[in-house]
Amino acid sequence: KEEGIDTFYTGSLADEIEEFMIENGGFMRKSDLEMYRAIVREPLHGTYRGYDFYVPHPPVSGPQMIAVLNTLENYNLPAMSWDDPLTVHIIQQALVLGDVDRRAYISDPEFYDLPYEAFMSKEYAKTRFMAIDLSQAFDPASYYDYQGDAYPFADGSSYEEVLLGALESVAANESGVEESPSTTHFSIVDKDGNAVAWTQTISSFFGTSYYFKGFFFNNEMANFAGSYREGDIINLTGGMRPRTTICPTVIQKDGKVRWVIGTPGGGRIISTMVQLAVDLIDFNMPVDQAIRTPKFVGYTTYRDLRVEEGYSQTTLDFLEKVLGHQLNVYSYPDLFFGGPNLISVEENGLMIGAGSIRRLGSASAPEF
Repeated sequence: KEEGIDTFYTGSLADEIEEFMIENGGFMRKSDLEMYRAIVREPLHGTYRGYDFYVPHPPVSGPQMIAVLNTLENYNLPAMSWDDPLTVHIIQQALVLGDVDRRAYISDPEFYDLPYEAFMSKEYAKTRFMAIDLSQAFDPASYYDYQGDAYPFADGSSYEEVLLGALESVAANESGVEESPSTTHFSIVDKDGNAVAWTQTISSFFGTSYYFKGFFFNNEMANFAGSYREGDIINLTGGMRPRTTICPTVIQKDGKVRWVIGTPGGGRIISTMVQLAVDLIDFNMPVDQAIRTPKFVGYTTYRDLRVEEGYSQTTLDFLEKVLGHQLNVYSYPDLFFGGPNLISVEENGLMIGAGSIRRLGSASAPEF
């Protein structure tokens, strides 16, 4: 208390942390704490069917969220139902394409000048829409053959101009990085309409599992490449911030906050966030139903379609036998699929909070 917050970065606690790291084979030193600076970046903006989405800047996965929604905007999802096998197929395949591209276009912007704005453009999304086969799932062994080339869209070119002028496509050769399922999210809206979507993570459950002076050390370094790979944008580099899949989001309609959403869940975060957005906007679900609806995953590390119980056997059979997905069905509800905590602000000003049923979330409000 006497040293204040500086004790953590430059004072006696920093000295103790360095000593602990040396004793236990850790990498961090007091000099790392001294050099650390928090960076405040403007949220990125995208739209989906007339709603404004405000998402985090790289190295967080906000552009991926917008990119997937831009792809889905080309489909008439409201004409189907949430449990239609084509709905599941289209969203899951769009998520796979978004995850392939995330690995190519999202990293620390202080170290890499990547076209994340082109990645989240609606013109680029049209090329991803064209890559999805409505009658057949991607072969998981060839996921990275479908990496798109966002660079030509950085100058605002239309998809017609880019595709007509393209001579060859770009394919990626990158192995996946497994991410663990543990993070915390909360959503807040105050009486004046100020909104906060806050996702905090130490990566795995209990981070490194080393407890020290009242806190756990995170293991976010696992979000770097496990071994050096030439040209990889997430190679472990001094001073570089790791990429992460978290994506706290504020959604507005006509300039007013409509929903504040976010979820833990590692590699399942964007899948769950996209499904929430589609359920709320395309299928007009109330927040509690959107939370409860069974979830599924589109993620390049998973070669199967991981889905919660709750879909009809007909839907599951169609996904497997007609569309060619290899299914992996989880019990319902399962914390594997995250734990969104969500606030809805209705037209009359009523605020409705819905807590996660998968990770014991809850909603609360002060008495007035």
